[in-house]
Amino acid sequence: MMTSKIVLAVVAVLAFAELSQASTAIKGLANAKKTVEDIKKGTVPAFVRKPAMISKPSTIKVSKSTTVGFGMLMASTAGLMNGACLSGLISGTGQATTAVTGALTNAAAGFSLGNSAMSIASIKCVLSYIGGSAIAGVLVPRPVAFELRNPGSLALSFVCAAVSLLIATMKAKAGDKTFIFFSLAASGIQNSLTSTFSANLCRTSHFSGTTSDIGTFLGQLLRGNVDSLAKLKVLSLLFLSFWVGAFVSVPLGNAYAHNTLLIAAGIYLAVASAIALSSQTRAKIE
Repeated sequence: MMTSKIVLAVVAVLAFAELSQASTAIKGLANAKKTVEDIKKGTVPAFVRKPAMISKPSTIKVSKSTTVGFGMLMASTAGLMNGACLSGLISGTGQATTAVTGALTNAAAGFSLGNSAMSIASIKCVLSYIGGSAIAGVLVPRPVAFELRNPGSLALSFVCAAVSLLIATMKAKAGDKTFIFFSLAASGIQNSLTSTFSANLCRTSHFSGTTSDIGTFLGQLLRGNVDSLAKLKVLSLLFLSFWVGAFVSVPLGNAYAHNTLLIAAGIYLAVASAIALSSQTRAKIE
């Protein structure tokens, strides 16, 4: 029942996100048909008689405060996923899903130790994360910081992340350890989108760089340099959000086990729906 509801939600979001593009295409075909008819009649085509109304790509400006708030939501979602998977509450085997530093190290160490099984498994983890980021790059190839261009493609990216977690949930339920790869792919999609749309202000998946920056900015602050104070506040909020997500992953993991991933999937679908709704609302206003 839960699975069918999520699938229906995915279909609804996809249909809604592409509604405006479909409407534009239909209008374009109608205009083309009218132009052909004008030419056959020997009259001047309509687009020559009057200036053409060229529609610009749908763009939504996003404030930095909204971006930070969204980053906090995504950071807490990443903390939830990582905590549930790393604690072993989902499958009994702990594995980080929001960063691949450890997996990359294990891949190299495994080959050095002659443990090919460990190396191959770790390489798959790294490739899964890269694959998720690549999906985001394909769907949103030219992101602009603090602007949502072609919101339908952005919404579709989050739908892909939700679907990846849905597959991960089903595999975890069946006892299939490969669920971790789909969880990593979802994290890759999320981190790619939040990083590119915030000019790397909000890296919401892995926190090695974030903690390093916090330390650096604190040191600078102690010496009277307040230039990075605003960024220090943002990074601290993201750090706290990830911590909160990881904290609540334990009671949620104990209560729902593998279904904990569906909570993160639901958040992704909610984000996709919000983006699609914003796009539709803006189109009606314009």
